[in-house]
Amino acid sequence: MNKFKINNTDLEVSRINFGGNVFGWTLNEKQSFAIADQFTEAGFNFFDTADTYPWWVNGTGGLSESILGKTPMIKLPNYTLVCILRTKIYN
Repeated sequence: MNKFKINNTDLEVSRINFGGNVFGWTLNEKQSFAIADQFTEAGFNFFDTADTYPWWVNGTGGLSESILGKTPMIKLPNYTLVCILRTKIYN
């Protein structure tokens, strides 16, 4: 997997990130977990979210962040870092 180091940190992230706007919109929670697992099992570790995802569905944002926060693959024993979450704030 081709990864790059974030300056001034020990973090290495995949050059391809997963756009999390589908979490809670076109994918339900169970489907979101499955996709996130497949993405990380393939060696990727970079997710992109925003507080407005998916506000266009029902006027409520933050679903992608909430779902990723509950994803079992993020909660490993001994706090092993599995993925990097990037978010944007609109409101």
